[in-house]
Formats: sequence, structure tokens, C-alpha cells
Amino acid sequence: MNPQTQIALSLATVLGSGVIAAFVAHKFTERRQEREFRRKKLEELFLAAHGYCTTFVSRNMLWPRVMNGEMKYDKVLDINAADKHPTPGHYEIMQMLISIYFPHLLGRFQTILKSREAVSDMQRNFKQAYEMNVPTRQFSQPFDKALLEFEALCNDLKKQICHLGQQRH
Repeated sequence: MNPQTQIALSLATVLGSGVIAAFVAHKFTERRQEREFRRKKLEELFLAAHGYCTTFVSRNMLWPRVMNGEMKYDKVLDINAADKHPTPGHYEIMQMLISIYFPHLLGRFQTILKSREAVSDMQRNFKQAYEMNVPTRQFSQPFDKALLEFEALCNDLKKQICHLGQQRH
């Protein structure tokens, strides 16, 4: 092999190695950035889910005391109205993040919404009975059970979000 061919071959090898190394480094950087972005979105989703669920449970946890005659209806309304912590759109943030980045969690989210609807329906039925001066004690236990189910579904979603954050992609 003549010296010019050897030099050309050596240069091609060095340049080819450099191009391959740059490509591999770019791919690793791109994957790391993608993982960091995904993890950040999962963290946002976890905080939104936690805020949404905590707010809903805290605003409803006193109703069984009213149902059992231990507290006045207006007192719970006053307590909820006095809660000055603004709700920064937890529901909307959850809906957006799940729809855009984590559509595989949509089924769990919809189950939570159905559970919320069940709690809200019970609270609405209780309110009607309360306004008609009908005994309301029978609402307490099913309401408690529905609220606990809602909370359990929320905790399951948060566990799933944590699990996704621990996975390596």
C-alpha cells in the first residue's frame, strides 16, 4: 500500500471515529434530556394529583359529621369558604399532562373522576334530604366509604406516577 493511501485511510478512520463519537454523545445527551423532561412532567403530575385529591377530600371530610347531626350544615360551608388556599388548577393540570404526555394513565384518571362524581352525587342527595328536614344519618357511612375509595384511587395514581418516574427509558 502506498504512503498516500495509508495516510488517506488513517485520516478516514480518525474522521469516521470522530463523527461516530459525536453522534453517540449526541444521542446520549438527547436521551438524558428526554428523561429529565419526562421526569419533570411526572413531578408536575404528581403534585397536581396530590393537590387535587387533597383539596377534594379536605372539602368533603366534614360532611359525615353533619349527616350524623354532630355539626351544622352552615358550619361546614363556612369552614370550606374560609379555606383561602387558592386551587391553582390541579384538575386542569392533571388533565393536560395526562392527555399530552401520559395517555396510558387516562383510564385511572377517568376512574378517579367517576369516583368524584359518586361522592358529589351523595353529597347532593344528602343536601336535598337535609333541606327537607329528613333524617340524614343513613348517608354518613356510604359517603365515608365513597370518599375513602376516592382517596385510595388517588393514592394508586400517585404510586403509578412514582413507578413511572423510577423506570429508566
